[in-house]
Amino acid sequence: PEMVVPVGEPVRIVLTSEDVVHAFYVRDFLFKRDATPGLVQRFDFLVDREGVYEGQCAEFCGLDHARMRFTVRAVSPAEFSTWLEGAGA
Repeated sequence: PEMVVPVGEPVRIVLTSEDVVHAFYVRDFLFKRDATPGLVQRFDFLVDREGVYEGQCAEFCGLDHARMRFTVRAVSPAEFSTWLEGAGA
């Protein structure tokens, strides 16, 4: 999966898990937050330059752990607005 975010604007994440401990980790951001069953984590982050950043689960969560990867694509605010309009269609 891909998360598209605007550069220079805070992004709010609401993170939880239904089964085991997972983790939202993006190496280039030097940032990690655990997703714990029964606990809701809320945090903000800000990307300061455009690009595509690789993310993954950083807690061993089971047999499919290695497949739990995602990307964060940071785009200009104008491009984000255009993307957002298209995503709603």
